[in-house]
Amino acid sequence: MTAIHEIRRLFVPRNLIKAVIVFFLLYIGLTSCAGNTVTGKNKHLISIAQIEKIRGDTPDFLFVDIRNKDNFRKIHIKNSLNIDPHFLTSKTFLKGKKIVLVYGGINRAKALELARNAESKGFKSVSVLDGGITAWVEAGLEVQSYPGRKRDLHTVEPGDLYLSARKAPHSFVIVVLGTETSIEKFFPETRICRLEEKQDNAITTLEKLGMTIKDLRKQISLPIIVVDKSGAIGNKIYLFNTSANVKQLFYLEGGLKSYRNYVEKMALIAKGKKNLGQRLDRGCE
Repeated sequence: MTAIHEIRRLFVPRNLIKAVIVFFLLYIGLTSCAGNTVTGKNKHLISIAQIEKIRGDTPDFLFVDIRNKDNFRKIHIKNSLNIDPHFLTSKTFLKGKKIVLVYGGINRAKALELARNAESKGFKSVSVLDGGITAWVEAGLEVQSYPGRKRDLHTVEPGDLYLSARKAPHSFVIVVLGTETSIEKFFPETRICRLEEKQDNAITTLEKLGMTIKDLRKQISLPIIVVDKSGAIGNKIYLFNTSANVKQLFYLEGGLKSYRNYVEKMALIAKGKKNLGQRLDRGCE
């Protein structure tokens, strides 16, 4: 018995130490991962409220809009600068400024990646506007735009959704209208909510959609994308947005048919292109 007790005395403390070390490492891993999720804190994200506090007291403050030129011309934050994201780090005159990147639609992951890359190359301060240009407009803040163009903010093009689904599949939620059974194969890691669409009664469909959106909003704060077969729901979604004042609600331009065509086109490109990753990662919408 003495030998057994001696063995226990020698090995139990070591096991306990190992257990504590493993627990500590797991804790660090979990907390560091939380910073990269949508619900966790990310040091590069900045809210509209935070911007309003610091903008007036920061002479080097600058909005850099990384959307394409067409979307920038339609609507943008006043006095913002439009720069192609692929050339941002080559703009050395921006290194000493406090930059806030403005993106469009739902692709926040790409903007965050750009912010991290810029800071690693010597930029003083690069943040990302949480919610992008859509959140800015929805907050009623000043923009410059052409008349009647604000509705474009709530569309998501197939290419933008494809990029977001690859980069950050958990950063948005899809509400699908109709009984399309193949949508899960396009978004295997994204939360999908189904809503049966009554083609003969648009009012009933919108009422059910409104109830679904309100229920989701109680659970999450993520952007919601409404997807139907052809994209015909788009105008109705815009009206619903306007009347119900729902924040961060989008619809897929062209519907699932358009998205399926885009995915098939990308698959064909993948077969013939070796540098597929570089080609598909273009754009920051």
